[in-house]
Amino acid sequence: MAEALVRQQQLVSLPKRPRHYDHDEDVNDIIVEILSRLPVKSLLRFRSVCKSWRALISDSYFVKKHLGHAVTDTSNSSRLLNLLYTSPRIVDLQGLEDHDHIRQRDAFADDILDRSRIFGSCNGLICLQATMFHGLYCDDIFLWNPSTRVAKKVPEHNFTKGSISIHGFGYDSTTDDYKLILGARNKVAKKTKIAIFTVKTGSRRTVQDFEFVHYLNGQGCFVNGALHWLDSMYKSTRIVSFDLAEEKCDTLCRIEYGPMFRMGIGTIRNCLCYYTYSSIRSMPMTIWMMNEYGINKPWTKLMNIPTNIIPYKIYLRPKHVVENGEVLMILDGKDFVIYNPKENKYRTVFQSPTILQSAAVVVYLDTLVSPEFGS
Repeated sequence: MAEALVRQQQLVSLPKRPRHYDHDEDVNDIIVEILSRLPVKSLLRFRSVCKSWRALISDSYFVKKHLGHAVTDTSNSSRLLNLLYTSPRIVDLQGLEDHDHIRQRDAFADDILDRSRIFGSCNGLICLQATMFHGLYCDDIFLWNPSTRVAKKVPEHNFTKGSISIHGFGYDSTTDDYKLILGARNKVAKKTKIAIFTVKTGSRRTVQDFEFVHYLNGQGCFVNGALHWLDSMYKSTRIVSFDLAEEKCDTLCRIEYGPMFRMGIGTIRNCLCYYTYSSIRSMPMTIWMMNEYGINKPWTKLMNIPTNIIPYKIYLRPKHVVENGEVLMILDGKDFVIYNPKENKYRTVFQSPTILQSAAVVVYLDTLVSPEFGS
């Protein structure tokens, strides 16, 4: 319980009840507690019940309380955004264990953020770079809450779409603010330029000649107040962390694995995890999880998944562990399958008409957090 509370504090500053609620007859502790556990879709409708409910649901105290429940009960609040190039879709992950096929719904009312690249997700906010906006080509970066459908454009940046080599998005609990990290590598100079954007203040600062992250690529995983990437340039791969509060890098740990293995990094149940699998089909995929976060802390084996029964050609990625222990995976950037460890079987739940890039699928939480203010 204590570990779960620490992880929750890293994701959201725990709220205090405003004094003016004590004098509102329509807002008492029982009502607040019940409403704070409901899905966002219901809360958006309930804003029409009365003025005091509308004020409550829009209040930062309530937003953080609702977020706190979402963080500690991810089985009921997790969603998956699938950015198909034809039309983005949202998947309610809590229903996966009861259905043979993924139930999807439209993510956008008018597809204004179609053809986007995801930079990260935290507390229900998704950071993405749109290549199309209102039918025009662009490199604009947005913060977007798929549950409330509110979006905010990040202040102007000087990164083109092709120049960004690393990116990540997360929450700084020390300032109660969200930060976006973008990095562009200069292969000739062997340097990396890092830009740090803060949501509330709208400020940006650039760190030049950041050699520590020269060999990192892709999206950073946000856990425990830090973004994490794999650095595979070493014989023993290391996991590099970037602390959002101190704004500095460190080596979290080193991991050794065989030359015939592939490796990936992610999050499961608010914990950092990594997985390895081999091109040799007789070798299983192994998922490891860091239950207690910290430099050189031990890893716990979550499960082995036999890959010889799963029909992938090049690669597979675990994306989500359902409450009953089943694992949602993406095969070759195209097919979504669920592996059942109890029966040692898999089932295909969705087949994409196009090949998805790694930055086209993200798991997020159903929250009221606003990209306008970050709270």
